[in-house]
Formats: sequence, structure tokens, C-alpha cells
Amino acid sequence: MNNKPLVSCIIIFFNAGEKFFVEAIESIFAQTYDHWELLLSDDGSTDESTEIALRYTQQYPEKVHYLEHEGHQNRGMSATRNLGIRHARGEYIAFLDADDIWLPHKLEQQVPILESHPEAAMLYGRTQYWFSWMKNNPTSSTLKSDAIKGDYMTITSIEFDKVINPPNQILLLLKNPNIYPCTCSLLIRKQVFETLGGFEETFQGANEDMVLNSKIFLKFPVYVSSECWDRYRRHEDSYWGNLSKQGILSEAVRAGRLKYLNWLEQYLLSQNIQSGQVWLLLQKALWPHRHPIIYGFIKQRVKETKDFTQKLGQAIIPVWARTFLANFIRGVVFRSSIKIIITPKKNNYSLNNWVVFCIVSNGESYLSEFIEHYHNKGIQEIILLDNGSTDRTASIASQYDCLTVLQTKTSFKYSIYKSVMEKYLIQRFSLNRPHICVEINELLNFPFQGDNDSLPLSKSRNLE
Repeated sequence: MNNKPLVSCIIIFFNAGEKFFVEAIESIFAQTYDHWELLLSDDGSTDESTEIALRYTQQYPEKVHYLEHEGHQNRGMSATRNLGIRHARGEYIAFLDADDIWLPHKLEQQVPILESHPEAAMLYGRTQYWFSWMKNNPTSSTLKSDAIKGDYMTITSIEFDKVINPPNQILLLLKNPNIYPCTCSLLIRKQVFETLGGFEETFQGANEDMVLNSKIFLKFPVYVSSECWDRYRRHEDSYWGNLSKQGILSEAVRAGRLKYLNWLEQYLLSQNIQSGQVWLLLQKALWPHRHPIIYGFIKQRVKETKDFTQKLGQAIIPVWARTFLANFIRGVVFRSSIKIIITPKKNNYSLNNWVVFCIVSNGESYLSEFIEHYHNKGIQEIILLDNGSTDRTASIASQYDCLTVLQTKTSFKYSIYKSVMEKYLIQRFSLNRPHICVEINELLNFPFQGDNDSLPLSKSRNLE
């Protein structure tokens, strides 16, 4: 008998085809955690994906189960996920869309975290926006420009590796709709659905995940991890890809946002939720939608005033004075945003030792190699300025003895604030010692070894 908690894995699908669907299913079979069941929930498919699901059910009847709506109806994402939830037997429920994949260690790492934090209703991490799968797929063209930029991580929070109490995460979501977890990253206690209900079935496509997350964020603590356990495939035949091909993506995003905000207002009223912060941010988010003419008028007047002030300043203030004033203001704003979060565990620095400065944003892919390279060159002091990272940059940096790490409260545009940042670091930490400012993707030998060799990494990062 398996004593591990059972995880019910739900894949919803509608005309999923073969390649992506099979990859999604196989990523569950590849899990290093073995106590799971797979519920394949069919939203009325008319292609081969129904047959594929039935084939897996026949091959693995103890592990895989096929579900469909009465009459093989097409009822949308929310109703199809609820179908899976109603049939789930597991203590935990996890979701995967038919074109995404889980990494093999997802369940093995996620289950113990929730087990050790019984107060948390849900766990999620960051998700890899997956473009690189297209590199060997010449038929996919719509997102080729994105594929060239490379994969990147979603922004899911500003705090990581801890339990976060309500309503903090929904406040983030109201401030910035891009800060939210992907559905394929979630692991949720089944009892949460018994308490709050499932997905809202009026949301058949977009924003159904925001609705569920909001219900949880308002009522329960959640554990937010900095780990990545899943890949969200970006492709032209996805829900959002189809909207983009039709040329209605922007309109659909605005309409979906308004529908979500209107739902949230009614939900707060029905649940008698009195949080002043939530209501304030909600009304602020709703205002441009409900008063578009006034909002547009004010926005235009603000722009005109800004343009007039800028032209007036150019006419009466010399260039040198404008430059000085702009840099002074940037310096004040930047300095007020800085805090030291990590100091070296040992200090044996000399005035003759080099100081390496680095300004970085989301540099976890490069950081370990960067630190080890300069440490091996004899650098005993590295000053790292973390410019609003949303990944594990600070967490990785904390593992090294030779680092001082500073962090900004917000992310500053690198091209505008670069000189201000470098000046601040040099004035505060160089103390007339030799110093050099390098990018996170630069591994330099010179001037530390007396030659001109430069060993850049094979990739470069856009630090803006």
C-alpha cells in the first residue's frame, strides 16, 4: 500500500491533436513521484485527441481515466476542469493543459512542501514561458520573433519560498495583472474546492484561472516558491495565439480584464469581504473601464501638460542644467530605493584588491558561473546590485561568502539609470581601490591576469 498522498492530475483538452497532447501525458508518466491518477477531461473534441485519451485509459486503467460532458458537449475550460475535480480521488489536485508539460520532479518536490505547511491551501512556483520548442519546428511562424528572444520565467510574486497570507497576492494581481501563477504550476488541496467551489463556469476561456486564484487568495494562505516545475508552451494555435492571428488580441485582453474585475466586485459583495485595500485597488482598476471618456480626457491632458513642460524646460533651461537636474533627481530616487540584503561573511579586503561591480536583473542563469569565475581570479569583493529581480538571483547570491548584495525596491530602466547606479556603487564601495563594472554575462581575464582575453558566455541577457 502506498502511504504517499494521492495527487489527482487533471488534463483538459479540446481538439488537442497528437504531438502536444501526448507530450503532456508523457510528462505526467515521467514524474518521479509515483502516487498519482490522471483524469483526461474531454471538452467535446472532434479530432484524434479523444481516441488518444481512450487509448491511454485502456492501456493504464488503474492510473488513467477518461471523462466527458453529457452528450460529448463543448462547455469551456472551467466546466471541463470542474468535471475533473468532481471525479478526483486525490488529496491534492494539479492541472496541466494539453499543450504544456511538467518537469519530472514537480510532484516529488511540491507534495512535501504542502505537507510541511498545512496552513497553506495552495502551492505554486514560477513557470517557464517555452518558446525554444519551436526552433526545430519550421511550420510555426507567428511566434518566431519571440522564439528568437528565448525562454523566460513568469513573474508570480515579489516574495518567494514562504507562506503568504491573504489578501497580499490578490493585491499584487490588482496592481499588475501579469503577476499571477500559471495553472500548470498549481498544487491545491482538494478540500479547498469543497469549501470555495470550483472554477466559475461563466468563464469559458480567458481569465478562468484568475477567478479561481482570487477566490483562494482572498480566503487562504498560499505557499509561493521560487522553483520552476513546468513549461507553458507558446504557439500560434493556442487560445491566445488564435486571438492574435485574428487581430483581436488587445480587445479580448481588455474585455477579459473587465469581465474579471466585474466578477470580483460581485464576489466581494456576495462574500461580505470588507478589506479596504482590496476594494480600493479594485475601484482603481475599474475606473478606466467605467469612465473611459473622462479617463481618456485626463490622460490626454496629462500628456499635453508633460509635453508642454518638457518643451518649456528645453527653451529656458540650458542643456547642462537639464542634464544635471535629471541626474540629481534620478540619484535621489535611486538612493531612496536601495537596501543592503546580504553582507560578506568574512572581510579581509585590502586597498590593493580589485572590486567587481555588477548590476543585474533576473540573472540566476548566469550568477553561479559569474561568481565562481571572479572568485577563481582572486577577486575577494564582488558588489552585486539586484535591480528588481523576480527570480532566484538574491537566493543564489546568499550562498557565497564574497558578495555584498544590494537590492532596489523597484526595477529601474537600465539604459536610463546605468550611470547613476554605477556612480553610486563606486562612491560607496571602491574607496580609491581599483574597480571594474561588468555585465552578468561577462567573464573577463583582463586586467586580473595581465592579458587581453575576454571569455563571454555563449548567451547574452537584455538587462533592460
